[in-house]
Amino acid sequence: MGKRLILDAMATVPASVASIKLTVAPTNPARYLYLALGFVEVNLEKDYFGAGEDRLLMVLNRTV
Repeated sequence: MGKRLILDAMATVPASVASIKLTVAPTNPARYLYLALGFVEVNLEKDYFGAGEDRLLMVLNRTV
């Protein structure tokens, strides 16, 4: 179900958009789904939502 949701959301992004970015908790299993879909981890944002709330910045570069 999660894969279908992210694919449907990505399908709404105009073709002119060169990259899609998202953040995810490093412990969230969805991280592996995003990796499987072609996202790459580009940065760890420490305390993104406050102390101890780290997030991984992930990017999917698209061919436009």
